[in-house]
Amino acid sequence: MKPGLFQITVKLFLWHDQSYLALKDTGTGYGDLPGGRIGSFEAEDIMSALKRELEEELGSNLPIEISKEPVTIFYHFVIKDQAPAFGVVFEGKLTDSSFANSFQLSDEHSDYRWLSIDSDPSKLFFGTMLDGVKKYLSTNPLSRLY
Repeated sequence: MKPGLFQITVKLFLWHDQSYLALKDTGTGYGDLPGGRIGSFEAEDIMSALKRELEEELGSNLPIEISKEPVTIFYHFVIKDQAPAFGVVFEGKLTDSSFANSFQLSDEHSDYRWLSIDSDPSKLFFGTMLDGVKKYLSTNPLSRLY
């Protein structure tokens, strides 16, 4: 058997007022989570990769507490590059409510919204990202965060 080659994405479920941040991907129009693929030079410090991605996608100096360890992983297919990947998922909380609607989105995302845990993720997310969102939400994250 030949070993598979996969990319790694780091994703963050960012919570505020018991809702999580969902982004709208500019290219596909589907839902996305903050984060992105890590570079080969970032493999030893995945948290730094996540923080870099958050700054690129949401803006700098956001008051966020992030879990020290990933809370789940999921298979992810990166549509724009037709690339298989694994999503490594962290969770965090926005610690200052005044930042809840002041994100500086990059050109990768055209919109954002806060979704309650009771929202139907299939109205925004698609494919393997939807599978990953459902997997994470099934772990009862509010019991860990609030």
